Order: sequence, then C-alpha cells, then structure tokens
Amino acid sequence: MRRTYSERLDGMLATLEEGRERNPRLRWKAPDGGMALWLDVGLDSNVAAARAAAAGVQLYPESSYRLDRRAGTHLRLGYTGQTPAENRSGLRALFASLP
Repeated sequence: MRRTYSERLDGMLATLEEGRERNPRLRWKAPDGGMALWLDVGLDSNVAAARAAAAGVQLYPESSYRLDRRAGTHLRLGYTGQTPAENRSGLRALFASLP
C-alpha cells in the first residue's frame, strides 16, 4: 500500500505543478504524513469548492475543518481513494474551474 499511495501522491504533486504553470497563485506543501494535502487556491475556498463541484469535482473547503467555520483559502485534497488518472482528471477540472 505504501508504494501505491506514494505513486498516487507523486502523480498528484506532478499535476499540481502543471496547474501552477497556469495559475501561479496555487501553493501547497507535500505532506509529511497522512493521506491528503492542503492546496492554497488564493481565494475563498468555499467559492473554489462550489466552482469545482459545478465542474463535477467534490472537494472540501477549509471551513469544513475549522471550529469557527471561517472561510479560508485552502482545499483538502485526498489522494488515496482515486487512481492517479482520476486524481489528474479531477485536478485538471479544478484548475479549469478557477478564475
């Protein structure tokens, strides 16, 4: 499973690099552990999640994980439940949905 998850994370990170070429405000840090990473989209993550949902991609905004429910600029991206191709497709749809 470690190899599988590592391949999925590596694929997600490569696709995120592609996205940054189109949208330089995207920021993230490869996780030191866990099975998700936080993507800073540089705008209200509730808006970004809604736009992604309209494009067929289910993501959770930062406010879903905050006790105070305030909007932030981060989306939580899980990478273990999808294949690398599914992650790539979802990220590309997300990138296309962002202003």
